[in-house]
Amino acid sequence: VYEILVKENMFQSNDETEIVTVIDSVLERFADRVIEYKSGKVGLFGMFMKECLNGGKGKFNPKTVNEILKGKLC
Repeated sequence: VYEILVKENMFQSNDETEIVTVIDSVLERFADRVIEYKSGKVGLFGMFMKECLNGGKGKFNPKTVNEILKGKLC
């Protein structure tokens, strides 16, 4: 099983540099939504998470993305 995971590059990434790059890109692309989020539309957090995870092509650890994204949106 381990060999398959390595061969197919199926490990989750906790590379914060790469995650921050994608998060910054998403927040820049959806700057208008960031303003809405900060004015109280906290339901937009799920949209930001989805975009960030998609930007990482499913490789990012969702817990790590969640923590960094929350920090960026404060």
